[in-house]
Amino acid sequence: LDAILLKLETTPGELVLVVDEYERVENPRVAAIIEGLVETAPDTAHLVIGSRRRPSLAVSVLRAQGVVRTIDAGELRFSVQELGALLDLPEDSPDLAIIAERTEGWPVAVALYRLWRARSGGDDSLSPLFSGQVAEVAEYLTEQVFATLEQEQQALLTDLSILGYIEAGLADFVRQRADSATLLRSVEIALPGLVEHGASDTEPVYRFHPLLIDYARSRAEAPAARTRDRRLRAIASFERRQRYLRALQH
Repeated sequence: LDAILLKLETTPGELVLVVDEYERVENPRVAAIIEGLVETAPDTAHLVIGSRRRPSLAVSVLRAQGVVRTIDAGELRFSVQELGALLDLPEDSPDLAIIAERTEGWPVAVALYRLWRARSGGDDSLSPLFSGQVAEVAEYLTEQVFATLEQEQQALLTDLSILGYIEAGLADFVRQRADSATLLRSVEIALPGLVEHGASDTEPVYRFHPLLIDYARSRAEAPAARTRDRRLRAIASFERRQRYLRALQH
């Protein structure tokens, strides 16, 4: 740490030090070095940490001191205007509307769409076919998303891929389990930007990214009868609460 700080102090001008994939850090001594950098680095040095989940640092204390800026997944999403500029499509293009709906501005998904479009001959009219099951997206989600999850978290995503908005009570009833609230919270932490958290009248509600739902459905290995049973339980739950449109959707 002393050697790093000395180098920072003797380097002229502004300096930005980027530490990416910080979620892979498991050694507490590494975290201690990062905290030491934050506390003692010169004013000309700025530390940027990229992580899929909140780093194990005293972020709240640093924020109170006015020395930290948090950029969450929502701020990184492309707007429709940015998507149009990136893909060279007019803002009123129906293809752009479809791409915006499928990717929800997730930068990785947009990059994967560009790769898929190039492989498909650059034809934007094929955009309705873009889903979580095309090779580019499936490979990424397999290697970079599902591989980072525990087995029970993966099972939760596949079990609940038949639903749209997910309440913990509904998830427990559909899965015939009692651990859905804890698992949903852990998946939200593990996959910021892909799992959104809101609130209904009675309990927290979660929503998965459309591409994640597509992919999770393709991974489901349950026999048709088991999937049917889950849908029947979802119907019964919605009907009991007089949410008839949601029941009819299943």
